[in-house]
Amino acid sequence: MKSKKCIAWVVYSILLVVIAVVLVLVVRDNGIYPSGDDTFYHIYRGEYVYKSIKSGDFFPKLDKNWYNGVELMRFWPPMCAYVMAFLDMLCGGDIYAGYLAYIVVTFILSALSFAFVGERIGRPYLGMIFGIVWYFMPNNLYALFAEGNLPRVFSMIILPLFIYHIYDFQERKRALSLMHIAVSFFFLCMCHLGYAGMIIVSVLIYLIVYGIVNRKQFVISVKIILSILLGFMMAGFYVIPSLTNAASTDSFDKSDAFFQSAFVSLNPVGRVNGVAAFYFGLAAFLIILIGAVGSYGRSIPGFLTALIIFFLTTKTGQLVVKILPGHEMLWMLRFISIALCFMFMSLMYWDKLKKKVMAVLIALLVIDIIPSYKYIVGEKTKVKPEKRLESIAKNSLLDKAKEICDQRIALLDLSTLDATGAYMTASYGDSDMSAFGAGWEAAVTSDNIVMLNRAVEEGYFPYIFDRALDLGCDTVLIRMDRIKLKHFSLGVMEETATAQGYELVASNSLYRLYHRETGYKYFGNVTEYTGIGIGKDARTISLAYPDVMETSDPNINHYTVSELSKYKVVYLANFEYDDRELAETHIKNLADAGIRVVILADRIPEDKTQRINTFLGVSAQRIEFENGYPLLNVRNYGWLDLDLFPNGYAKWNTYYLNGLDDVYGTFVDNDLELAFYGTKYNDNIVFLALNLPYYFSLTRDRNAERIIADFLTIPAEELPNRKIVPLDIDFEKDKIIIRSDSDEVNTTLSYHDIYSGRVYESNNLTYVNAGETVIRLTTVKPYLSYGMTLAGIVLLACYVYVNLKYQRKIDESNH
Repeated sequence: MKSKKCIAWVVYSILLVVIAVVLVLVVRDNGIYPSGDDTFYHIYRGEYVYKSIKSGDFFPKLDKNWYNGVELMRFWPPMCAYVMAFLDMLCGGDIYAGYLAYIVVTFILSALSFAFVGERIGRPYLGMIFGIVWYFMPNNLYALFAEGNLPRVFSMIILPLFIYHIYDFQERKRALSLMHIAVSFFFLCMCHLGYAGMIIVSVLIYLIVYGIVNRKQFVISVKIILSILLGFMMAGFYVIPSLTNAASTDSFDKSDAFFQSAFVSLNPVGRVNGVAAFYFGLAAFLIILIGAVGSYGRSIPGFLTALIIFFLTTKTGQLVVKILPGHEMLWMLRFISIALCFMFMSLMYWDKLKKKVMAVLIALLVIDIIPSYKYIVGEKTKVKPEKRLESIAKNSLLDKAKEICDQRIALLDLSTLDATGAYMTASYGDSDMSAFGAGWEAAVTSDNIVMLNRAVEEGYFPYIFDRALDLGCDTVLIRMDRIKLKHFSLGVMEETATAQGYELVASNSLYRLYHRETGYKYFGNVTEYTGIGIGKDARTISLAYPDVMETSDPNINHYTVSELSKYKVVYLANFEYDDRELAETHIKNLADAGIRVVILADRIPEDKTQRINTFLGVSAQRIEFENGYPLLNVRNYGWLDLDLFPNGYAKWNTYYLNGLDDVYGTFVDNDLELAFYGTKYNDNIVFLALNLPYYFSLTRDRNAERIIADFLTIPAEELPNRKIVPLDIDFEKDKIIIRSDSDEVNTTLSYHDIYSGRVYESNNLTYVNAGETVIRLTTVKPYLSYGMTLAGIVLLACYVYVNLKYQRKIDESNH
């Protein structure tokens, strides 16, 4: 019997190697590899780690090439990067061979993962079959070849083991299974922390279903949850730094894109027609339905869990998900592979199912996989990656941009090239720094680049070139079809670029390349702004009025009166305060000093005692308009008729004002004259409602612009006074040395909380004064993060030990 098993394992191992070799040979010749939106991001991280290790740095802290300096290993789990680096090393530094090796490794290990589960359950041959089918499930192929989510692909190795150990503990209540649950979840966290969170949600659904089906299994579920939490604690050395000061997701709620109709999820023809979309699988869905109705005992909770997850991926399920806390992180279509893993595990445990029926179900799954072959075979042109990138560089003018760039490139294509463009700026040919990159979650400057992208879409050319210079970009490459502004003037764009020192170097039907000659390898800038914007919504005004400085801190109490007195205008929009009385005193002091303070009434902080939005005695009251504003009566202009709201904004939720001293603007609603514009305390404190600045940014309405000009007193498209200054910068392993001849210099490097030195931050960028500044790269909360990991390991050991002792007592009493 043992010899038969050994032979089976040898044959299976050979089969896996043969399949893996055929797979990578086909991928190598498909003409589009490495394919996938994010693939080059993970290839770059692996290459970055590989080169760092070669230079003696085993955990590099800062990569200067992306996002004006990014902590590439902090905000994304490290496992995939180190695996890619190891494979690059085995392949002699060939990143493309390393990518193909990654496919081989993940295929073989994920297949062996399910084969191991089958062996443990007593169904080794079924486990071997499922291992191969699991890797080629359409959604898994989509993750690898369309999304390019290589860490999630690596999670496919661990996920079956994790779910198996949950099933195993529920069935046999072995204490060691608790340790296996914790350890496997630790590795899931090390692969993809966000995906690990999705797995937790799925397990909670499963445990609830399991409790309902089996009853009185509460203690078992609690033990499983505790094991998962201990696994999470073991990852503390990574988790705590990654969640500390991570990029805000307020402006990046992508969850709506991760729901789709059930028809799309179950339509096998979509892949035949070349539609790249998440595919749950018609065969898988039918199997889950059969299992939910016909299975029993150990199998049915997994089938029901998979069915619930499928429902939650649909547009109808979205209505349920949207009412949950943290719903913006529930990208439900990413849950599909988790649901499928529960399906496979439940099939494994469905031991009463006849072999012939099982064979039919497997055949259905294999047939359903066939249309996904396009992900693997691609275009079958045998074009090498180097040639493909060369063609992309030529067509996008990136080759010329890299030739002329002195310090940094701004590739303003709104991610048309995905991670490929980011990789090419940083690692294709010569290494160049870029204001953009891939994996925005790691970017301290995420707000800055969002605004640049928005400026491109909406055609704010003065803002584009000024803020590109603010980010240290002497080279600007714009994809013209990303500009959504109708009837924009190319002549105006050229005049704006020329006025700011940029010259047109090259152009084609899609791209225009600009360069500003500075004469310096590294440069910063010293800038004087007329106005300053404070608050989460203050950035919008800077698009049309770039002489208003953006800030990263929305709290008005964190600014001194003397600091704000340098500006003629202070603009507050969706601001915060710790102490309202102190904030109001600051504003009055500024107004008394002749500084104009403009307060946008929309989202004024709420007074917790009165439960109203109020500041300086002015309260904001809610109102909703449909399709457009009513006529607005404004001082100096009379009645103004503004254009209708743009598409997608038929309902406009906003505010009007009560408590103004002098009213400058009103409108009539239900025969009531209501104020939206006026002053309080003195003429220098101006309140504005109706969210007019945002409306103007969307429509460029001339009448809205007249109102804004009336209260802001800064000319539209007026530029700040910006002076380029030379810098001498040395990037070393654990420090950055900057030499400057000027004070208050924006180094154009992003500011990180790991910096230690005589530096300060403004608008997410690092500022230094004259002389030599040494910035040391430290570690975020080292004691807490390492302590959490140590505590997780110790507690897990104690937890397993106690459960082992308890298990032995039960065994002894049974004997």
